[in-house]
Amino acid sequence: YRDAFGEPSLLLKVSSPRSIYRAGQESLRFFLVSLIIVGAVLVILVVLLLDRLVLLPLKRLNRAVVGFVESGEYQSSIKMVGYGELAQFSRSIGQLFSDIKSTRTELETANSRLERSVKERTDELVEARDAAIDALKTKERLLANVGHDSRTPLNTIVLRAELMKTGRYGPVT
Repeated sequence: YRDAFGEPSLLLKVSSPRSIYRAGQESLRFFLVSLIIVGAVLVILVVLLLDRLVLLPLKRLNRAVVGFVESGEYQSSIKMVGYGELAQFSRSIGQLFSDIKSTRTELETANSRLERSVKERTDELVEARDAAIDALKTKERLLANVGHDSRTPLNTIVLRAELMKTGRYGPVT
């Protein structure tokens, strides 16, 4: 090869293999493959840990809450150990279920007490109504008898007065 002035431009041509460059390229390839493998293993590990430590307990908790909402019965299948936020949340929901259950029991007791009280009061009112009806019938009979008894003497007096007025008993002095 010659340069622009016609002088040889290449003084030395080395045609030996460059092992250092090749070793650097292989090291770079090894590092990239290792990085991809380690990254994939870490991603799989994070996904598995996330599933085991977060998603699975959330699924259990969700199943328990849905079961409680659908059936109204608290199932003590929420078993979470530890002191993390999910375990604390699970215990809080369990306490909430327990409070709801005891409140429901108290409400049912109060409701049955109220029903008994209403039934007793209704029975008392029915008895009072029946007594009032009996008293009303007695009053009607009494008024009918008193009316009849008071009309009979008055009719007799009126009739006698009419007869006296017509002179049937003789002259009125």
